[in-house]
Amino acid sequence: MRVRKLWTFMAAGLVAPALWVAFAGTVLLARGRPTPTQAIFVLSGDPAGYRLEVALGLMRQTGASRLIVSVNSIGPVYDPRPDILAYVRSHGLPADELRFIGPAHSTAQEAGWAAALVRRCGWHTVALVTSPYHTRRAGWLFRRAVRGAKVNVLASHEPFHAGLWWKRAGDREIVLTEWLKGISSIGYVLRGPAARDPGVTC
Repeated sequence: MRVRKLWTFMAAGLVAPALWVAFAGTVLLARGRPTPTQAIFVLSGDPAGYRLEVALGLMRQTGASRLIVSVNSIGPVYDPRPDILAYVRSHGLPADELRFIGPAHSTAQEAGWAAALVRRCGWHTVALVTSPYHTRRAGWLFRRAVRGAKVNVLASHEPFHAGLWWKRAGDREIVLTEWLKGISSIGYVLRGPAARDPGVTC
């Protein structure tokens, strides 16, 4: 009986890590579908513009009247806002529909900004666009923070191999980092990110 229990314990010890490896990348995904919305948030950390590209398409598909772009660096060396403004104008988006928030230091901070804007602007439906591997955690944080509005999460077209993440160094780093950030977000289970007004107009 003791030998059987030992083998069972050893087998469980081998199976559990194998299952985690198999599904660690897929668990991070939480992709929604375009639905009518009032405002679209583009989260920071998108130097290649994958998130912004999808968001511009969604502006036309969903009827949104506001595009809120979060930036993570504004400084004397480089300010991304003029380039972003020029890009969205080149795609036919009027400048008065664009808002900038930031610099952002965390997804929780962005969720808090969104919560304040939703409350002040009276929005009932909002969407956020982020990288595929970031959709699960970002969606959870935004829904914990935003009250009184439906939050839809959509993924950019950024390359991410969820089912075979361990084969590529970049995907390995992404998955491990995202899991660590997810664990560190456990503190928001009891209380979501605090609403903090970013100080931009509706």
